[in-house]
Amino acid sequence: MDKIKKILKLAVFLLCAVYIVKYFYANWDSLQIAFKINKLMIALIILLSITTLITYAYRFKIIMHKCSGKNPPFWEWFKVIMLARFYNLFFAQSGNIYRGVELKRRFGISYTDYVSASVSFGWMDICLDLIITGAIIILIRPEFKLGDFKAYQFVALLLLVIICLPILADLLLKRISTNASVLLWIKSKLSQVITATISNIKDLSYLAKIVIWGLLVAAQTLIVYYILFTSFEIKLDIPSLMLFYALLKLSSAVIITPGNIGIQEIAFGVLSTQIGGGMAQGILISAISRVLGSSIIIILALILSGSGLFFKRKNITEIDDVKS
Repeated sequence: MDKIKKILKLAVFLLCAVYIVKYFYANWDSLQIAFKINKLMIALIILLSITTLITYAYRFKIIMHKCSGKNPPFWEWFKVIMLARFYNLFFAQSGNIYRGVELKRRFGISYTDYVSASVSFGWMDICLDLIITGAIIILIRPEFKLGDFKAYQFVALLLLVIICLPILADLLLKRISTNASVLLWIKSKLSQVITATISNIKDLSYLAKIVIWGLLVAAQTLIVYYILFTSFEIKLDIPSLMLFYALLKLSSAVIITPGNIGIQEIAFGVLSTQIGGGMAQGILISAISRVLGSSIIIILALILSGSGLFFKRKNITEIDDVKS
């Protein structure tokens, strides 16, 4: 099964790569728009990307503190988060493994608490983005459509499904009965993760912090995308930009290839056509944001870890191989 998964991932990557190459071969002139981005705008994107990473890490730290009771020093925490993102650039999911191992080794955060925080973080993040998106569309552009559907109705349906996922999973686990010790252990751990995710949202003070920091992350990211789209002469209104951001966040929740290379580019292209741009602009925006984002993470990882970075990466590869 592991070999089949690797073959399928490689096939997906190759199909995406062939499609992109073929597209630009037939639309060669479209590549010229990549050279129109102002250097000052690139500098602003880099600055905003760095501050977004810091804000993102701090918000995740709040959630981890809530789930585990542990409150590690921020810059040590930031180092682990950045190194994990570095490893994920090259080996799919290896950064997540590294992060779990390091958080337990350095700060005593259990794997169950780590998974609980990660699930809570992802679930609350997507829900918040969809709520903001739906509210903006209804207030500013209620007639906005995505294909044949009104955009706010599409967003509301997605939000309902995602909100119900942990609740349905909790109900399902309660109905499953088993006597096997391994299955009982797995069921208890999953149940802990789901219970923590649901119970955390009842703390209004905690929820307010997550919402405020989430809004800050969203605002910084939206400004970056706005600069990129306008640099490619795509004029966007706020509802279109927010919908693009929310759908992109949702699609990036599933990692198929390292960094979803190829998949993200086509997703950008498709979403770009839905909000008034073109396939070429979307693919190029994805490529530029990927290059800038990856470069920032690599530079930060080198600054934070130095020469030890590549030794650790070797260890992560070995852990990933053992896991496989």
